[in-house]
Amino acid sequence: MNILLALMGLDIGGAETHVVTLAKALKNKGYNVVVVSSGGVYEASLKASNIAHVYAPLAEKSPKAIVKSVVAMRRAVKTYHVDIIHTHGRIPSLIGGVVATLTKSKFMTTVHAMYKLNSYKWLSLFGKETICISDDIRQHVIRNYNVEKEKITVIPNCIDTNLFVPGEESGSTFTVGYVSRMEGELADRAIEVAEMLTDYAYREHSEIKLLIVGDGLDFNRVVSQVNQISKRIADQDQAKMIEILLLGKRTDIPDLMHQMDVVVCVSRVALEAMSCGKPVILLGGEGYEGLLTKESYAHAKGSNFTGRTSTMVFEGVGFIEQIDSLRKSPDYRRKLGEWGRARIEESYSIDQIVDETIKIYKSL
Repeated sequence: MNILLALMGLDIGGAETHVVTLAKALKNKGYNVVVVSSGGVYEASLKASNIAHVYAPLAEKSPKAIVKSVVAMRRAVKTYHVDIIHTHGRIPSLIGGVVATLTKSKFMTTVHAMYKLNSYKWLSLFGKETICISDDIRQHVIRNYNVEKEKITVIPNCIDTNLFVPGEESGSTFTVGYVSRMEGELADRAIEVAEMLTDYAYREHSEIKLLIVGDGLDFNRVVSQVNQISKRIADQDQAKMIEILLLGKRTDIPDLMHQMDVVVCVSRVALEAMSCGKPVILLGGEGYEGLLTKESYAHAKGSNFTGRTSTMVFEGVGFIEQIDSLRKSPDYRRKLGEWGRARIEESYSIDQIVDETIKIYKSL
């Protein structure tokens, strides 16, 4: 069976990482895979696994780009004798639906996020079968896009548990990681976390390290704000209690997570952190759900660990209380990490998720 996976691009992101992981797993199981996208840092990873990549401007909405994408994807279908077009994202699904009709290929979609209810709603195409990565997205699609519930399956993003593995304990300095795109509210949260941790480090007179990982349209704004925090500390002639490192776009996320004692993040990054045996505080652009525990797990899972269905308000006291409890108790961190790793092995391992996806392929 020959599978075409289409997505907007191959830069850092939840859907992007999932598609690359899925492509490699399908190839390992004997399927022929071609990926169509506008490219990005993960192209090299696909090439290293001998998976073909075809360029198409799938991240652009202009009529010219849409025509170019249709031509490129149609050519890929013919060149690689594609049986199934599996799209990820609104624009790729529009293009994939058109190409599937032109080439009489089977067509299915995966929805990774809440599609906005705007004029593009009428250009949203869903395949014969649709995968939603969480239950709240499934309900959103049923309610707003008139997709039959019988044609929707909830399958979460898969995690390569052989890549994201628990590592050695981090160094003696308590280290917090904030891993996210640096855009809009996500960038705001990065700045707020930096400010809160700075105040906490000096109040407690305890050394803290903050690793901010990610890139985006507002990365320079985050850099500017962090520089202002550093200048304020220097002007007060205080001993340095916090080190903030802005690491930008990175593909060595497992290695970086091994340096962290807790990861502040959402969605797929939260799953990756859990797989690495790290405690997770759910904080992102859509909401705040705080420290992920046995008690909050089921609710957090329903929204793909985004916090968008949480009623909690992000404020300094609660967040810092959780940071403080984790800093003061390595045993608490270890137990949360072991529990999180077990949940990933139980429900998110790559073999399990890929087998469920293949089952849908065979039903088309």
